[in-house]
Amino acid sequence: MISISTDRVARDLAKDFAWCGIALSSPKGRQISLRTQPEIHADSDGLFRCASISKWVTGQTAARGLIGKFGETAGNIPIEELLGFFFRHPKAPDHPVTVGEVASHSAGLTDEGGYLVPFHVPLQDWLAEQGGVVWAKRLPGQAFEYCNLGYVLLAAATETAIGESFDLLAQRLVLGPIGVRAGFNWSGLAPAERTPALPLYRKTKDGFAAQIDTSVAPNGPVGPDGKEIAVDGGVAGQHLSRFSPQGGLRVSMSGLLQLAEALPNGVNSMLWRAPVGRLQRPDDVFGDYGWGLMTLDNPAIYPRPLIGHFAIAYGFLGGIWWDDARQAAIAYGLNGLPEGDDSDDLHPEEAQIFAAIAEELG
Repeated sequence: MISISTDRVARDLAKDFAWCGIALSSPKGRQISLRTQPEIHADSDGLFRCASISKWVTGQTAARGLIGKFGETAGNIPIEELLGFFFRHPKAPDHPVTVGEVASHSAGLTDEGGYLVPFHVPLQDWLAEQGGVVWAKRLPGQAFEYCNLGYVLLAAATETAIGESFDLLAQRLVLGPIGVRAGFNWSGLAPAERTPALPLYRKTKDGFAAQIDTSVAPNGPVGPDGKEIAVDGGVAGQHLSRFSPQGGLRVSMSGLLQLAEALPNGVNSMLWRAPVGRLQRPDDVFGDYGWGLMTLDNPAIYPRPLIGHFAIAYGFLGGIWWDDARQAAIAYGLNGLPEGDDSDDLHPEEAQIFAAIAEELG
């Protein structure tokens, strides 16, 4: 049964956005509300790009794969040993960057030089071309700096170490056991499961403009242009960009709720604890961080601690969260941000969503 408070907020936000979905599971029951603009047709099973929520699946795939192979100290392994090439901060040549540092955004990496590796360019070659621009001012292990590139590297290291394609690993280790219908850049999803896709939109002066997934190839991983990505003679760990492990998971609102319900059963060891004076702001968004998991001990917009992950990209805001005190899983997606709004700050609309959820849960 849909609660009055969450459905009202979803309906009200959908008046100014392309669509809004709020999903909640607790001892009181399970409910999903998805509201859209009149010209946008979607239901709770339509698949869309969920941005950095993907990092939880990527992080859990890495954790389960690497810990399963190397044991509980897998996070301490130098990532260069798994990647198969030298990879150290130029100002810390004696410090082997560890898997745990990469997974927790404390590896001294930055996105300032970009992270969208061309599909047909091997990762090692691209990193060599980039040179020092991928490295932050702070050294590995010294500070938290959220970095999408790190999760491309984490997926590459996992694929190389296990000897299995990352998308298949994600299906086998995480998505399959949860029972969620999802795939990185549509990989692993049958043609019939790819339609109808739910595009992501931006609000423009002329209305809502679709940004991605207006068309989707029936097979294989799919690029932003809707065409299948084919990499000839791909070497393990070298072409991870075709899956966009940092943000390319396609999942539905009902699937997001399944991911949120699985959060307490994940690999939840924290690899980075937020010290006083942490590098990245805002603190109310970035808490302690583990294998694709944030912990917020005192969230700015919710009355109790949460674990999960925020997301923003292509005009989409979202998140999956677990409220342990209420044994409640929370998932939301809001799409149709104005052009140019890519701020990592919490948006007032998110405060509305969390207030409605807090009211529902009591």
